[in-house]
Amino acid sequence: MKKYLYILLIIIAFFVIIILINTQTKQNKIENFKQNIPVLINTRASTINSKIFTQYIYYPVVRVVDGDTVRINVNGQEDSYRLIGINTPEMVDPRKTVECFGMEASEKAKELLSGKSVRIEDDPTQGTYDKYNRRLAYIYLEDGLFFNKYMIEQGYAYEYTYNTPYKYQTDFKNAENTARINQAGLWSTNTCNGDTTSNEAITSRWRQALNSF
Repeated sequence: MKKYLYILLIIIAFFVIIILINTQTKQNKIENFKQNIPVLINTRASTINSKIFTQYIYYPVVRVVDGDTVRINVNGQEDSYRLIGINTPEMVDPRKTVECFGMEASEKAKELLSGKSVRIEDDPTQGTYDKYNRRLAYIYLEDGLFFNKYMIEQGYAYEYTYNTPYKYQTDFKNAENTARINQAGLWSTNTCNGDTTSNEAITSRWRQALNSF
């Protein structure tokens, strides 16, 4: 009798061990899954962000007309784009004289955009074309630089509102205020002091340009 009881105890102990092993294995799997959840989430988020980023389409800049106007080739069709929310000193408009800091604004635009591709953002509040049949848009470089805003905050352009407020009006006004406070670009007392149409400022800038040769 004792012999059978002993065998029965061994069998029960065996099953208890098997149950404990299975329980521990399940717990380990659960813990591993919990630990991998952040990784899975981060990986998924990175994949989603990557897809969002790669959805942007960039088009080649054919020519920089001046600081606020460029020609872009979109799917084989070349159009002139007037950049929303900015106005750079005149440089090429035959109806107007060359303004103070116009050359610098044009050269900076060429430096940043020539040979590059840009992403185009429309603004429904401004319509599709201006009165000169130029398309209206914001543009971004492939490195993420928001060109319109950059030109204002670096003092190459004024903030410019045409008739109705636009999407980034507040940001652009703040950028102009920062440029003014920092006396950046056309706001400097050594350039135009904020007045690009001043004959004195224009003459001074041209004299400086000639002396640089």
